[in-house]
Amino acid sequence: ATASLLLASHIIDVYPFTPENLDLVRSAVIFLALGLGLLLAVAPFHIWLGPLADEMPPLGIAFLVGVAQPVGLWIVFERMSRLLWLTPSDKSPLLTILLVGGALTAPVGALLALTEQRDGRFIAYLALVALGTALMGFSLETRIGVMGGMLALLNRALGVALIAGGLSFARHHFERRW
Repeated sequence: ATASLLLASHIIDVYPFTPENLDLVRSAVIFLALGLGLLLAVAPFHIWLGPLADEMPPLGIAFLVGVAQPVGLWIVFERMSRLLWLTPSDKSPLLTILLVGGALTAPVGALLALTEQRDGRFIAYLALVALGTALMGFSLETRIGVMGGMLALLNRALGVALIAGGLSFARHHFERRW
């Protein structure tokens, strides 16, 4: 992710010298999307998501964890399928890392969500529970595990959207006492 973002930064710095070369703009956008997508799929997601949630409205966090992060996971899995040294084998510890990461992410997200009072952080931490179960499903290396992980991500996106919409409605409705 860092390499993609550095390449995008370099391309943006070079562009003023050759403004007629529109391929540089296309390449910069591709590298930015790839780098940010990979950063959204990073395992310690809860470290930087909480402070970001303080600045964003609940529906913005719902978009981030419901749409943008699954796209980042898709980019990671696409890269894994193209790089032979990352493909699951006896030598690659990738499946074990996914299993352990998912097993840690789900309870950490649940514990953080139980104690949270702010809406944005509550949504972000609640989404970590489904992310952990999806990562554990992906680590099983079976069709059923991958389908279960995909369904968990889809279920998470719908659930987070409903929770964020309900919280926004309840907080800003003129009859707040109901």
